Amino acid sequence: MYVVVHNRVDVDAVVSAYILKHLYPVEKVVTLDDLARIPKGGKVILADVRPSQAELDGYEVVAVYDHHDSKEPSASHVIWKRHRNDPRWRKGFDLLVEMADAVDVGLTIMLPRWAKLFHLSSYITALRSSGYSDETIIREIFLILDDFMPYLDSMSQPPKAKEECRIYELGRLKVAVVKGGAAGKGYVFDNYMVDFVIYECKQGIGIIRSIRSGKYDLNRIKDALRRKLREKGKEEEFGEWFFHPLGSFACRGSRTYPVRSKSVLEPEDLVEVLREVFAE
Repeated sequence: MYVVVHNRVDVDAVVSAYILKHLYPVEKVVTLDDLARIPKGGKVILADVRPSQAELDGYEVVAVYDHHDSKEPSASHVIWKRHRNDPRWRKGFDLLVEMADAVDVGLTIMLPRWAKLFHLSSYITALRSSGYSDETIIREIFLILDDFMPYLDSMSQPPKAKEECRIYELGRLKVAVVKGGAAGKGYVFDNYMVDFVIYECKQGIGIIRSIRSGKYDLNRIKDALRRKLREKGKEEEFGEWFFHPLGSFACRGSRTYPVRSKSVLEPEDLVEVLREVFAE
């Protein structure tokens, strides 16, 4: 039996696969790109993957754990709802699911930068609880930090140029427009105290809500966004947008599911959508 997850795996995909390995006799975890490595007739479990994304002819689909077309915050949460009373369910899985939920709703982007490394404290404690020596713990953490440093360096950099980060005041709302990757978005949340970040990058365009601004549900912008697309003559693009059930972000395209064409909307169009719906 095989667990199939999406390419460019994230926390939810990895946690889902890890839990499923304890619930099913899983031989291997593969990504969509490696689906052909599964023998024809093989049994597969889809985790954090829509069935429409996979070429499943010749395979037996045993189960699907996906949240994109539901109100669940993560695929791990779907697994939790179905299996939490299973005798094989470990109490620690609850915490893994909570973590996957938090990451998938965008909380890690909204948190202060230092919080992204807070897990190292728990990992050191876990290693010590398992009986590892201080020397071994130091060696393990050094290896992790060596891998982390390029990401940390980039995350601590502001957007490369002033024109790549613009701040808009919409009444009481504060909105930033950032062009570039996730590092720029994190910097803006940390340093400008905005309610929303609108971003545009190679993978797509979207809006992320600050953890401090939970009263603003981005599901409320759907009608206004559809009208804006209609004005641009591309209303059908609305079907390519994803709105998180908890209202924390909305996007067309992502690192996991990049788009093949640029949106007809510019970031400034999304500023106007936010102004129409939320400005007081």
